[in-house]
Amino acid sequence: MKLTQLKKIYISQNNLTEFPDLSNSKELSYVHVSDNQIAAFEGHKFNTNELEILDMSKNKLKTIPNLFKTQAANNLKIAKLAHNEISEMNASDFVGLKAIQHINLSHNMMKNVPPIFGIVTELKSLNLEWNDIGELVITNLGCTL
Repeated sequence: MKLTQLKKIYISQNNLTEFPDLSNSKELSYVHVSDNQIAAFEGHKFNTNELEILDMSKNKLKTIPNLFKTQAANNLKIAKLAHNEISEMNASDFVGLKAIQHINLSHNMMKNVPPIFGIVTELKSLNLEWNDIGELVITNLGCTL
């Protein structure tokens, strides 16, 4: 089935173990796929520049989705990745997030925060609650708290 006109998809609270192929949905702007069993995310399953909201909270992600490094993330404004198993992030994980305003990485396993926030210049809120961060170096954030 080709869902070429699909703008929003809500597939949370299922038992998905991998992200569905939405590459035909070029107008997709909202993806809600929380409360599943997804452990990895392949960016090639997207073929849209319209994506604004991605909710992948409460899955089994161990790393930041590689979608964030692609053009599909250029208009992404909200990324919800809370309640996963993400243990680290690198500045390179966020290079495609030109419009990101809100990132929720709470309830993960991160120990540090790399200097990513000079890259995500539109950021308005960052939630890092309930991680294993031992020290937060303000200069790494690229902003003043």
